[in-house]
Amino acid sequence: MWQDMSHAGRIWAGPALATETPIGYPRPMATIRYRDDRKHWEVRWTEPRVTRLADGTEERTWVDRRRRAPSKRVAEQLARDVEAQLAVAGAWAPAAVVATRSIADLIEGYVTAMVSSGEPATTSSTRASLLATFESAHGSLPVSELGLGLLRDYAAVLPREGRQAATRHRKLLEIERAWAWAWRVRSEWPGLREPEQITGPLGEVRAPPPVVASAAATWEELDRMISRLALPWHRRVALLLRYTGLRASQALTLTWADVDLGRRLLRVRAHVRGAKRGRGRVLPMHPALVEEVSSWEPGAGLVFPRRYKKDGVARVEPYRGDVLVEPFRAAWSAAGVPADRWDVVDPDERGHGSPTHAIRRVLRTELLRDGHEEAVVLYLVGQSQGVTAAAYVPEDCPEQSPWWPRILRAANAVPRHNTCHLRVVVGE
Repeated sequence: MWQDMSHAGRIWAGPALATETPIGYPRPMATIRYRDDRKHWEVRWTEPRVTRLADGTEERTWVDRRRRAPSKRVAEQLARDVEAQLAVAGAWAPAAVVATRSIADLIEGYVTAMVSSGEPATTSSTRASLLATFESAHGSLPVSELGLGLLRDYAAVLPREGRQAATRHRKLLEIERAWAWAWRVRSEWPGLREPEQITGPLGEVRAPPPVVASAAATWEELDRMISRLALPWHRRVALLLRYTGLRASQALTLTWADVDLGRRLLRVRAHVRGAKRGRGRVLPMHPALVEEVSSWEPGAGLVFPRRYKKDGVARVEPYRGDVLVEPFRAAWSAAGVPADRWDVVDPDERGHGSPTHAIRRVLRTELLRDGHEEAVVLYLVGQSQGVTAAAYVPEDCPEQSPWWPRILRAANAVPRHNTCHLRVVVGE
């Protein structure tokens, strides 16, 4: 499908150029169109071709020409250049548009291409914001200036602006991605150099290094800690946190209605204690977790109920998250895990160091080290930076989300816990 963005039937309006149009040629006109089927802009025009025949006469024909453009702004500039050259010389040559391709045009074309590819608008907005500082500093330069030296100069400026290491990595990686995208359609970017990188080989999606106050525990240390928990229901909570990255307060408010063993889904409801955000999310359940939870005799009400009597009346309510702090702290110590691996303040949590939050740190750090996308990992552990993914995962049918295969892949990458099922009554 075509969307004609030009004025139909318009005539070149530049009086000086129009008077120089070769005699016998119509006044030049270039049209701009957007191709919905191929997701790019296209400039079309007609050029005269003169062929000298054997008898000495000339035969004049008209040739339709077209040229792709990465954005509307570039297409409009190209159309002006085409019309100007046609008016003077009767033909268009690519060399005349080298100077019109700027780094700002490349960035605009890259972000537009990401939107056209079906990427969520919020993600494309994030890409644009990551590139904004580089564009404001170097956007006016032609694309031929894009090189390793320019990236190194930019990288040297970022620390002085107070950028964290992970943010600097993401900003530089985004420039490299835009450069690699332009190289794949390099016929549209005359003068562009072959891509280089300072963050790693192109084509590899390298996650930024995890930002924590100290080194996280390992999977083996975490499993050793879980085995040291005295109460069976404490071990159940720890296993649930290990496979899902839930906060302790979220795990303790789960009900059996939130657990769908058939579809292997776990729902974290909005507006409940520990949700942290106004909307809930749905998590895939690891096969080992499905086996574990199936052995807990699913029923109704809370998964971990606190039963007690008050004034002779039996009552049931959820435990508070702080009920796990001391037993988990004792288990970490009994497992011989150094305190600087679990009793630290995580800057992303905005709270005090917690032995239960240390389990989330293990999952987050290990998945990032394994190369899983940061937005996916942060979605799993429910941190605010994962809202990009959360906005595109419907709670009633998460399988329809384009993010779901990546979330499922990350969740299933958690190594299986090598202990037998805990077939005991909750609350023992």
